[in-house]
Amino acid sequence: MRIFTPIAISGAILLGAAHEIPAGLSYAAWQEATCAIMGRVTIENEAAPDIAVVLQPASSSYPLPPPVARATTDKEGRFKMNGVAAGRYYLIPLAAAYFAPSEDQEVESGKPITLMKGENLDGIELKLILGGVITGRVTTAGGYPVIGKDVYPTLIEARSPHLLPKAKVAGSKFKTDDRGVYRAYGLPAGRYIVGIHNYARNQQRETFYPNANERASASPIEVMAGKVVENIDIKLPPITNAYEVSGRVVDEATGQPIPKISVRCQGDAKSGVNPRGAPSVNERGEFIFTDLTPGRYAVSVPMYSLSEYYSDEVDFEVVDQDVSGLEIKARRASSLSGVVVIEGARDPGALSNLSHLVVSVSKWSGGGFSVPVQASADGRFRIPGLPPDKYGFSIASKMERQRFWLLGVERDGVLQPEGIEVAAGEQAKGLRVIVAYGTGVVRGQVQVVGGSLPEDLRFDVYISRADVPGKPRSAEHVVADARGRFLLEGLTDGEHEISLSPFIPLPNGAKRGTRWPQVKQTVSVTSGAETPVTFVFNVNPSNVKERKQ
Repeated sequence: MRIFTPIAISGAILLGAAHEIPAGLSYAAWQEATCAIMGRVTIENEAAPDIAVVLQPASSSYPLPPPVARATTDKEGRFKMNGVAAGRYYLIPLAAAYFAPSEDQEVESGKPITLMKGENLDGIELKLILGGVITGRVTTAGGYPVIGKDVYPTLIEARSPHLLPKAKVAGSKFKTDDRGVYRAYGLPAGRYIVGIHNYARNQQRETFYPNANERASASPIEVMAGKVVENIDIKLPPITNAYEVSGRVVDEATGQPIPKISVRCQGDAKSGVNPRGAPSVNERGEFIFTDLTPGRYAVSVPMYSLSEYYSDEVDFEVVDQDVSGLEIKARRASSLSGVVVIEGARDPGALSNLSHLVVSVSKWSGGGFSVPVQASADGRFRIPGLPPDKYGFSIASKMERQRFWLLGVERDGVLQPEGIEVAAGEQAKGLRVIVAYGTGVVRGQVQVVGGSLPEDLRFDVYISRADVPGKPRSAEHVVADARGRFLLEGLTDGEHEISLSPFIPLPNGAKRGTRWPQVKQTVSVTSGAETPVTFVFNVNPSNVKERKQ
């Protein structure tokens, strides 16, 4: 990592006049597909011909939307994409054994770019690096090959400023063949752990190289560019004796059994067992879990089960025999109910059916699970199964673009910026979850004057409603691209606070913000219009004070 000279950043903002989107015309249509992208793919500074390059819309959701454009490099490694709409994208080269260092945690390889309306972007270079390889064999405890099994190499420490991709719940692209052999290729240099998910007696377990059941006990593997690491073999643990665990759920107040209720069984870290639900709880409140191997577990009626009860966890241990007689004492749960109210919607389609909205609550203090429910067509919702506590709300949409943002929650006509508190068994009704619908856009540019910033410095861009108590966020956080461009979409009418946070991507995937201060500015946004914004940063070493790390 280079040594950085002190840099002072002073922020100013230049606002252009908002450009109105014509009435009746969608933002997507207004953008028009008038942009073009031209670039070059290289390997060791030499042209890389016949490499496919795709343009994928940027999104915080997973999986990412499908590509909107595709090109293949010519003999000079050049490519061109025409007819592209303005927006945020990832430019991704498809070269299996290679990778292009990522500047964004949403993609493993590629470059984030922001296109403005009518822009012709030229000079993009994707530098491909030959990845390393990890190969080995996966076998059963008896030495038989495990066929068609997903293998997961996880980068735990990079050897260059390559942001580690966020963990995704999805199948691996690396699988074992008919010999149990796998070959993970195109890996950035760094330290990895390799693991598989295997199922034994209906339980999902993780096994890591060499033969560890816990991630913390996995042996790191050093991978170098263009090198092959062999004999990274994984042997599944033997199938041990399995036992049954049974019990019943009763109402703590009355002692009466509770039928047809959800029960969860959770193993501790050493057991490696993921949470399981009981196949069924019968009319007498009885439950049974089968095929449990020795280890420590807990059963409970979980908060996210959306029943009218909840419970504390009941701990137990399976040693060498069945466990019976467990009793879960469930309590009457609280609930939160009300209606979603949309403000600022001009599009009748946005109001006609609100069943695409998901209302979620989580404990205000943090930790635990988020409890989501789908709103009805008219926006009504009810969230049962809650212990007494203070809860915060969030809102999400199943539509492709998130244009709905939470402004606040009212109880008895009073805004509750510090969350909603419910007592034991309380049924809190009549809540108004106020949601704004926005189609406004901020098109931003970070302009550096008085010097230059470090090459690998990037800017996180956050935006929130400045005119609403609690300053709720009003768009997804984005990272400005290498040219300092950013685009914030789905914004609502009102005053918004934009925050730019400079950071340096670290080799371990973390972000370090050191002596460069966060800069904030308030802008006025109109839904259905675009507002151009320029942040001016003055590089002035004489004004900076060293920050302790």
